[in-house]
Amino acid sequence: MKNLIERIKNIEVPTFKKPFSLLEIMYKRVYSKELIQSEMLSALLRPSENHGYDSELIESLLWQFEVDFELQENSNLKVETERNANGRRIDIFISWLDSGKKHAVIIENKLNNAHNQPNQLNDYHDIIVNEGYVVDKIVYMPFSKKWQKSEDTDTRKDVLAKTIDFDATDLVEWINSIVDEIPYVNDLDSAISNYQMYDVLRQYGVFLECLISNQYIMQQATEIQEKLSFEEIEKLEKVAELARTTEWCEVRFRPIVELILKGNFTKDLLVKYKQNRNHVNYAQFYFDNWENNFWYEVWLYPTQGIYFYKYDGEEYTEIKKFESSEINELSEYLIPLLKNLEKL
Repeated sequence: MKNLIERIKNIEVPTFKKPFSLLEIMYKRVYSKELIQSEMLSALLRPSENHGYDSELIESLLWQFEVDFELQENSNLKVETERNANGRRIDIFISWLDSGKKHAVIIENKLNNAHNQPNQLNDYHDIIVNEGYVVDKIVYMPFSKKWQKSEDTDTRKDVLAKTIDFDATDLVEWINSIVDEIPYVNDLDSAISNYQMYDVLRQYGVFLECLISNQYIMQQATEIQEKLSFEEIEKLEKVAELARTTEWCEVRFRPIVELILKGNFTKDLLVKYKQNRNHVNYAQFYFDNWENNFWYEVWLYPTQGIYFYKYDGEEYTEIKKFESSEINELSEYLIPLLKNLEKL
């Protein structure tokens, strides 16, 4: 066990709470995930779609790619998915006319951690150039630049010089920058319109955040299993199974409960130890006859700290958040509240 602890102690673990997205739930049922991702982003970029942004989104995103573009009446802008390139398929192909020249931006979508194909970016570039286009930029769009980079592919140097890596986190940051610029207005119709514009982008942003969370966990699981032997993995799984028991929960709370009991209550303080379906440990603190009416709850979220709640018989209210190391501060805060509850 000591050797196992040494092997895994420097491995990064997620420090964020995964958001909720209905789009992600539906996405899990979809087979052609890469195509769906491309279609969603392309729909946002098309000025003709009814999202309320006109050409703002495509102009803003192309600017992120260091491409200067402003939609004109004669631009003949097209945003295509699965665009044929001599038998190969370009995930997203953006094309327009400027001063009589045909311009293009090629987006290679790797948001689903798709594998690199041989000579992929080279072929896309050469075929589109042979069609008479100026290729302004090739966008390599991985889930994370930490684990996938265009420079690690077999792409030629002249093509890499036109290539930019833009990952899922970059997309979320771009979306947030657009959302932050949506103005506050007093007019009801304008406010409803602005909220609809906000909601469209936030749905997509939260969906991407879910994908980032999922892929991050997958990558961490891969790294852990590559570092450990089969026997060490089995031992780690047994430890994980132990951590899903109420006995584990009770032992986790023991230091906190011992501090709280120093409050010297005149009535017996009752504690219920529980885990939710995601195996998050929490405890309910109450006195006899108050079990069904009023209690305090303390939740120990892995890597996210300690959350303190109140239940008043009708609804839960979050009262305060503490860092994982602040169990003394938690007990000092909770003891007076429990003493007041004890008097009722």
